[in-house]
Amino acid sequence: MLPGVQLRQEETAELLQVSRLPVREALWILTEQKLLEYRRNRGYFVAKRAKDDIAQLHRMLVLLEPELLQTARWPTPEEVVQLKALNENMRGLIYSDEIGRFIELNYTFHFTIFGLSPSTVILAEVERLWTMVDANTASALSIAEGRRRSVDEHSAIVKALERRSVSSVLRASEVHRESTYAGGRSVAGRA
Repeated sequence: MLPGVQLRQEETAELLQVSRLPVREALWILTEQKLLEYRRNRGYFVAKRAKDDIAQLHRMLVLLEPELLQTARWPTPEEVVQLKALNENMRGLIYSDEIGRFIELNYTFHFTIFGLSPSTVILAEVERLWTMVDANTASALSIAEGRRRSVDEHSAIVKALERRSVSSVLRASEVHRESTYAGGRSVAGRA
């Protein structure tokens, strides 16, 4: 969800087919984790992060993601096929209204690669950081051009994995991370 979007307890409970009590508790937890903001008499909203906060989160990802990539084993041929299939599914969603589905596939794509690393503590921290920058990533992927660029950059990452070139994987991933970060900033700046 994009920064500033309101979450309503009743609608969320209905969508999830649960009572309002667990939804209320979940919203409170997400507020404690700074993923949502509570505004008195208005409700819960997806948190808007300050530019400095996003820059700090991005810096941590710049430091940690390459560590996962450098320690990862090479994917099996089956895993490469899976990565290509994920990316082709995303390609089919570039001009679709199913942005949420695209973002889910994007997450699966990246964490399939990150999961090749034995560095589970770093992996858990990267996953936590991704949760904190999700809204910024959603901003970058909310426009078709951002989704198209992401798919093209994913293809370059997969090609680098197939060539088994650590430097190429790191370079392609850095290009992708920077364009997603810049895309999220520019979309958020126009909002």
